[in-house]
Amino acid sequence: MHIPTPTNITPIVLFNTSLESCNQTRNIGHYNINISNNITYNKNIEYTPFNKTKTLTTQTPNGSEVNTTTYDANNNRIIQKAYHDTSTSTHPDKITYHINKGYTVIHTTDNQNNEVIIHRHNIFVNGKVIATYDKTLVNNVKAVDQVAYMHTDALGNIVTVTG
Repeated sequence: MHIPTPTNITPIVLFNTSLESCNQTRNIGHYNINISNNITYNKNIEYTPFNKTKTLTTQTPNGSEVNTTTYDANNNRIIQKAYHDTSTSTHPDKITYHINKGYTVIHTTDNQNNEVIIHRHNIFVNGKVIATYDKTLVNNVKAVDQVAYMHTDALGNIVTVTG
């Protein structure tokens, strides 16, 4: 049975899978997605030898956005860096440190260019996140703490977040 593909979505995927050492990465070349003939995304995804995303580069109308991820020896994500406009800055706009499953530290700036540090605590019940508790510092001054509760359906999928 032939399943027709929409004519306005044209994925082009190029693979380079030569892995001669553990330090090399697999690169999936640029692909374009054109939705409604007016939005085009150009993405470049680079993977580690263990099939984890290393770099995701997205071309946007304002330049390019780059997200890089660093993993530890057990392939656990430990650092994520987001560069929102690589044409004007070589410093990341957001750095996320994944300390463990229950604790994350996020360094970023707000719209007024203030330094923001968020200490995010995930609260688990039976191995699933039911809430996140954020302690925030803005220019080293404590801001209001925020809690977000995850509500799930009968299958355990998160369907609503309140807080």
